[in-house]
Amino acid sequence: MGWRWRSDADEVSLLYIMGYHKYIYKHRPGNCRKLAGIDNGVQDIEVFLDGFALVASGYSRTNRRTGSIRAYNFTTGNLTKVAVSGRPQGEFHPIGLSKYRNRATGKTQVFVVNQNMFKDSIEIFDLHQDASKLQLKFLRQMQDFQMRRMSDVQAVGPRQFYFTNEGYHKDFPMHQIEHYMMFPWGGVVYCDGDVCRQVSNPLYEPSGIQLSPDGRFIYISMLYGMGLQIYSRDASDNLLSAQSAQVINLGSLVDKVSVDGRGNLWAASHPVAHKLKSHLDDRRNKAPSQILHVKFDHNAASPHKKYEVFEMYSDDGMELSASSVVVFRQSKLLIGSRRGHMLLCEVQAGR
Repeated sequence: MGWRWRSDADEVSLLYIMGYHKYIYKHRPGNCRKLAGIDNGVQDIEVFLDGFALVASGYSRTNRRTGSIRAYNFTTGNLTKVAVSGRPQGEFHPIGLSKYRNRATGKTQVFVVNQNMFKDSIEIFDLHQDASKLQLKFLRQMQDFQMRRMSDVQAVGPRQFYFTNEGYHKDFPMHQIEHYMMFPWGGVVYCDGDVCRQVSNPLYEPSGIQLSPDGRFIYISMLYGMGLQIYSRDASDNLLSAQSAQVINLGSLVDKVSVDGRGNLWAASHPVAHKLKSHLDDRRNKAPSQILHVKFDHNAASPHKKYEVFEMYSDDGMELSASSVVVFRQSKLLIGSRRGHMLLCEVQAGR
């Protein structure tokens, strides 16, 4: 971790990032409707092949309400609360989700970032499913001194995972200094059991993390970095190659990112940063939302070098404020907001 003074260029960059110059217009991929059942924020969504998604809900750093995990069924449209059993007493504020299919046991594990005021952790659960309900049974909690200000997790084994640190400091005053001085003190950490090490170059406020379907690449969404960072991954030792890292500049604060069945990316973003900050301080203040679709040329020798970016959804904040996460399944977009509700949008053919 290094120290540097801010330059005039940093001042200009921060003004650009805050988005005072931007105008936001409404854009829909098809019909959209609000889903009942969540009104206190969605931090992450993880899609399963069985046709449902787990939703991490109910927590932001400005809202100390106990969080929960919900399940959304894409076929029936039902949104239900998932029972969580066996975990030790203590705060539960899930903000990041990842699944792992354990071939040795045949079970599906769910990794959860539990973000607390004083000490973040990763909690691992077995997912149990029957015809009527889903249940998460607690297996273990994992903590490390490098789990400082976590945002998201990507599981790659029964006790192996990556996670993102947005920054170094947890206490609010020091985090604000780190943020406004634009110090790149965040990064990606890999853990194998109880051994963790940072595997990325220093990053400025990374948020979401996803693995490509073939396991060869790691995608990192950059909140105030305003884009995506793509790393090559060595599956033998799980190291990331910073030398081959590619940056996709999206001109918007990218919150969480997801990967669809074709290996393309969906990014939930905040196009106007100063309105996001105002919204997080007081949810009555509206913040614009934007959903971007990054389509790669999978026929090219280097697909990530050739891509197109499409705006699939845009709103001034009146329908959906501060879009935090998006997933695509069955021609539907499921979109969450930082402090509000979820939105379900039909994607018209050809969009």
